[in-house]
Amino acid sequence: MPNYPKTQRSLLTQPWLFISAFVLMLLLLFLLGRVGDDILLRSGGLSILDTRFFYAPADVYNLLDALGNEGIALYQGMHLGLDLLFPFVYTLFFISLGAFLRAKLKAKFKRFTPPAWILLLAGFFDLLENGSIMLLAWCYPLRMDWLAKIAQVLTLLKFFFFGLSIALLLFYLALALFTRLRHQPQQSAPDARHYLGQLLSVQIDRPLGSIHPQHGFTYPLNYGYLPGVKVGDGEALDAYVLGVQDPLQSFEGLCLAVVHRLNDNEDKLVLAPLGSVYSAQEILQQVDFQEQFFEIELILPGQVK
Repeated sequence: MPNYPKTQRSLLTQPWLFISAFVLMLLLLFLLGRVGDDILLRSGGLSILDTRFFYAPADVYNLLDALGNEGIALYQGMHLGLDLLFPFVYTLFFISLGAFLRAKLKAKFKRFTPPAWILLLAGFFDLLENGSIMLLAWCYPLRMDWLAKIAQVLTLLKFFFFGLSIALLLFYLALALFTRLRHQPQQSAPDARHYLGQLLSVQIDRPLGSIHPQHGFTYPLNYGYLPGVKVGDGEALDAYVLGVQDPLQSFEGLCLAVVHRLNDNEDKLVLAPLGSVYSAQEILQQVDFQEQFFEIELILPGQVK
């Protein structure tokens, strides 16, 4: 059975993006480790500031004294090259993996997820830390203890938000797994495709212009359910009503299509008045206000055998 193409998903939800970012992140970690080992040898065993949780101004200048001019130049080069790229790469990994996992959640679980901008903060403070350390090295042997103290704070913030980002991604993963395990489709649930091309009567519980009680968006069309029919989540089989510009309490019309959610177990019927003609793209545009949060395919009558 041919399937209509899925709705366009955000680039950030594509799995190849976070996989590519992860591979590049590992490569940069390896290269940074090699540079860090070189600096460790040049400094007589003193590790770079970027990997320390705590350091005082005296520790900063002990490292710079031990490195000498060549070692400081190497340290600055690391911050201008590999370590300048690294925060952008791991931030891309955090954001894209977070978007991918959130896309797997049912809409009612998304409101429990912390804001995604938290995933940006580790990279932001990492870049500020790099800039402050570069300035300290650039101005050496001039001592700027005040800047060394700021660098230490930035390092702590970097590590804090890096750990928080990991915890947040694990939380997304746990919710996604819970969604998948908790909401497996019931074997007895009817196949929504059975209703394609049929004349159906639905009750409207979310009329045009009403506001979603949990998520706050306004319904741009009438939205209801097919009475007496339960689906995989134990709730009624929902239906979008196209082609009616007034709020309704009930509706009878032809089932033009089924919205099949690939990452959920709630399929949706699409109804319209008899004689109405809608292209697949027009249907997708009208249901996008809600289906944009899911991976879907549109099933039309001619696709069912």
